[in-house]
Amino acid sequence: MATSASTAMVEANADQRDRRKEPRIAAEGEVVLAPEGPRPVLITARLCDISSSGFRAQHNSPSLETGTIVQFRDASAAGRNALAGGRARVVWNRNVGGHWESGFLILAK
Repeated sequence: MATSASTAMVEANADQRDRRKEPRIAAEGEVVLAPEGPRPVLITARLCDISSSGFRAQHNSPSLETGTIVQFRDASAAGRNALAGGRARVVWNRNVGGHWESGFLILAK
């Protein structure tokens, strides 16, 4: 019979498992993010990976909250990662060693 402590551990481990449904492709370069809202702000981020429906980027903006809609564009001259631009929603954030990582879901045009 499982104890409540071991049940909590199993649930915590389940949360740590990779829940990705699509393959990720390593990416590099800058992406410029502009959160929608009354005050225009530009955030320069470093692309980490992309998938067919989203991307992950590192940045220094703790104000980029989950649920925020951003306009984005690939700032790399070559556009080598097929991430031209559009709108995306922040779906998660985490602080990693003094910078932020966010996951973005690309929205339909």
